[in-house]
Amino acid sequence: MNMQYGTESFWAAVLKREDELRLSPETQALYEEAELRDDTDWMEVTSELQRRVLREFGVGQAGWSGPGMDKALADMRAAPYDWPGLKPLCIYHRHQRSHEGDQMPGDALPAFSMVDVAGSPRTLTQGVPHELCVVFAGSYS
Repeated sequence: MNMQYGTESFWAAVLKREDELRLSPETQALYEEAELRDDTDWMEVTSELQRRVLREFGVGQAGWSGPGMDKALADMRAAPYDWPGLKPLCIYHRHQRSHEGDQMPGDALPAFSMVDVAGSPRTLTQGVPHELCVVFAGSYS
């Protein structure tokens, strides 16, 4: 490829290719197969697909002088945040359902269910054993 690693145009091309491959019948079949197995899941399919795309753009290939694959993966996943105009290129941003809420520090929390560290379902209305309660949530794609 004739684009400079780390530029917006480089990541635009990389993310377009990732999107193309993610939506291909072959990749969709891999996602379906992975979800039926106990030893893998869709995230592993996605990680390998992203590595494939980066290799197509020269990452880790002969003559490569840029960062290693792990750093390149992190850069790829961060690119839509570094350049928000790239978000429409990513299926995981086009179909993002989460959003910034309107809760402010000091506001009462809305009623919701969660699972505690022991795996038991809880709600905050059931009472919290301490005054300080940390709610941790995350996503990986």
